[in-house]
Amino acid sequence: MWAAQVNGMDPADFNQRLAVLRQSLEKHVDTAGVLSADSDTIRQEHDVNVFYLMTNKTLCQRSAVIFGCWFLLFGVFYKLTTGDLLAGNLVARTLLLLLRMPGLVGDVFILGRIGRRKSLVASMLALSAGTAALSVALVFFVDEAWLARSLIVLNLLLFDLSAVTVFTYSAELYPTVLRGAGLGLCYSCGRVGALLTPFFNDMMSLVAKGMLYALYAAVLFVFGLLATQLPETTQLQPANTLRDLHAKKWKLSSPLRVARRRSGAAKSTTKLSITVSKRRNRRMSCAQPQ
Repeated sequence: MWAAQVNGMDPADFNQRLAVLRQSLEKHVDTAGVLSADSDTIRQEHDVNVFYLMTNKTLCQRSAVIFGCWFLLFGVFYKLTTGDLLAGNLVARTLLLLLRMPGLVGDVFILGRIGRRKSLVASMLALSAGTAALSVALVFFVDEAWLARSLIVLNLLLFDLSAVTVFTYSAELYPTVLRGAGLGLCYSCGRVGALLTPFFNDMMSLVAKGMLYALYAAVLFVFGLLATQLPETTQLQPANTLRDLHAKKWKLSSPLRVARRRSGAAKSTTKLSITVSKRRNRRMSCAQPQ
């Protein structure tokens, strides 16, 4: 107070400013305590390891489905590409090369258009049907090599769609704190499926290989149906922590449909406001005296 009087400051104004300063300091102390507690919580949420993929129920269910998809897809891919039917025919390999380039562009468009979950389910079921057809061709149409080669090319194009989808989908299914570990295990499952395939190629006859394709088709069909239980992640922000993973947005049956509906409603509201504004301006201009 004495310093305020010496400096010629109003005592009432000084008391008011002093009270504001005290409130600000108290708020800063409280905020520091909250931030300290929040930092401990954040540290606990980020202090996770790869074992959470097996112990957390949600992550365990997702991992079982997505690991199986990686294992099957890369197993089928290496079985299709290491066979004698495709390796010994230059025309089939050239056709595959020409179709793959525009096919990958189309795969990216499909992935963004219909969503991750539908793309994965559709590609897995389509690949299941393709491998089943190849199995029939190898068992009952042994002399028709062109038919088997055509089906191999078709299945490899379907694999491209499945591979693009499963890689993108896997990155979005896991929270940021476990995304690296999740993708690493996904790739490991794919490599295991690919490493087992050459042993079957060396040990089996042509008919036995056809029966193996039938087994692949059945398991692909099962995992294609299981993929319908995964959440849709299109147009959603990826989860950063396990808490975000269990947020309500992950329980929506179709977030893509909700997002599009909200986008359409926002556009309709904007158009309506523009129309109303134009009508109001027109009336005001007509009401003004000439």
